[in-house]
Amino acid sequence: MTAPAEARTFEPHRHPYRWAVLAGVWLIYFSFGLLQSAMAPLVAPISADLRLSHTAMGSILGAWPLVYIFVAVPCGALIDRAGLKWSLLLAAGIMAASGVLRAVAFDHLTMFLAVALFGLGGPLISIGAPKAIARSHGFLLAQHRVLAGHMALGPGDVDLPTLPVFLLHSLAGGATCVIPDADLRQVGQVDPDPILRQIVDQGVRSTSGSPAFFQRLADRLEQTGQTLGGLEHIFTGGARVPAGLIDQLARVAPNAALHIVYGSTEAEPIAVLDA
Repeated sequence: MTAPAEARTFEPHRHPYRWAVLAGVWLIYFSFGLLQSAMAPLVAPISADLRLSHTAMGSILGAWPLVYIFVAVPCGALIDRAGLKWSLLLAAGIMAASGVLRAVAFDHLTMFLAVALFGLGGPLISIGAPKAIARSHGFLLAQHRVLAGHMALGPGDVDLPTLPVFLLHSLAGGATCVIPDADLRQVGQVDPDPILRQIVDQGVRSTSGSPAFFQRLADRLEQTGQTLGGLEHIFTGGARVPAGLIDQLARVAPNAALHIVYGSTEAEPIAVLDA
């Protein structure tokens, strides 16, 4: 494994209220699950109280998933733009409003709108809130085997990974891994210049990272008019991949094959698209 000679060190930032923040996220997740499942046990009394038919109650129960489907992508874009803190705060407000409006609903329409409102906050929570996932040795081995069909790296290959799963996969294959000279806690704010120097100086042939990471590199390369002719493979995923970014990467890394990796936190990769 190769590291830059003058790599910067980053001290872990310990927020004084980190446990309060974690408890707040847990509370938001708990409220999300509670509101999501609260309607089913109360179908009979709600139907009797509001004089709803089975058809009307069915439309109410399906209101929030229907809204969720259509707003999931815009909500993801909102998280990218507004940040996680404000997005979760907005989601908590939306959930609270949905709960209050359910309590004061007096007919089919008001109850339908109250439940549908929950569908606006749902994606902000399920997309934005951090998740803890158990990764066993068996899980990692299965992941390595799946990735090997798309990312067959071995001795002699030089890889610059920014995602842990790709780092483990590359090392397991015997490739040389170059650790990016950047604070990867904020991939959308990294300084691209040290990373670009690493790619050139270390002869990096493949790299993987989030769209925000590659956006920083592509923007700087277009500003300077440089290209990365030695790159052969670029793997990106973990978030929405704009078509404009793919076009940029094709220009600044003209010899590289572009691979978009799709998968959930619990099971990745599910699919790989060669752009």
